[in-house]
Amino acid sequence: MWINALLGAALPALATLHLIASSTLKNKLKRKEEEAILLKEERLSERQGRTKAERELRELQLELAQSRPLDAAPNGVVDLRQIAFPLRPIGTLRSCFNKRNGTPRQPLLVPAARSALTLRPELAADIFEGLQKI
Repeated sequence: MWINALLGAALPALATLHLIASSTLKNKLKRKEEEAILLKEERLSERQGRTKAERELRELQLELAQSRPLDAAPNGVVDLRQIAFPLRPIGTLRSCFNKRNGTPRQPLLVPAARSALTLRPELAADIFEGLQKI
């Protein structure tokens, strides 16, 4: 009989504790979801700002190149692509594949596939320091 009285008093207390714990967990989950949304929006705005800045930089570089006299450029020719995207290849890669479609992503699966990288001769030898030979 006293067990029934004890259980009768304990069950509502346990139910209350369970409700408190579940509401606390729900609140934590809600806060984490809100934080995730804010972080996602922040990353998106950073990316948009970065791409906008890169675009503006390219436009300014193009304007600068177009405002320069042609005799300032070597051979009198201004290569706008080189100014807009200041990247230069370091070499040429030749392989047994004539198109990139169908080229295996995992080279160990096709051991007969060979390629050769020819680097530009004017590259300094120390730019490859730290790279391991394969």
